[in-house]
Amino acid sequence: MADFTTEISDADLNRAIGTITRRLDSNGLQPVLQDLGEYLLDQVQTRFDTQTDPQGTPWADISPAWKTEKERRRGIPKILQFRGDLRRSIVYQVQASQRRVVIGSNLPYANIHQFGGEIQRTGRRKGPYTIRIDARPYLGLNAADRQEIIQIIRDHLAGIS
Repeated sequence: MADFTTEISDADLNRAIGTITRRLDSNGLQPVLQDLGEYLLDQVQTRFDTQTDPQGTPWADISPAWKTEKERRRGIPKILQFRGDLRRSIVYQVQASQRRVVIGSNLPYANIHQFGGEIQRTGRRKGPYTIRIDARPYLGLNAADRQEIIQIIRDHLAGIS
């Protein structure tokens, strides 16, 4: 996951994590971080299913030409899921010594789909050209995610009290 990392900071989450880390050493953090990673991964997979960003806003539609091509070649024109490589590449890593969970993809094109941008194509017949790719965020937290993360941490705290 060296090619793409998103760090999410939130004061309430940091306080909750601070509370649990004061009660546990880094090895004891492994179970809560594992649960947080599983939750975050599940949320990303749900976003691929619903084709929405973390706030529930639908992803920008694909171009009509690409939609037609995807239908012809694969039958189902789901956004960001031509072969499913990006979706399958999303993983999390527990870094207990650093008290964090990192989630993301190591695919070179993951960044352009998360944030959007332009790519240059070489083109065989017409020569080089530019393609604009809209942002279709699949990583990130919404208010419900923040509350669930705090609840996961509280559940672990209750188990060690």
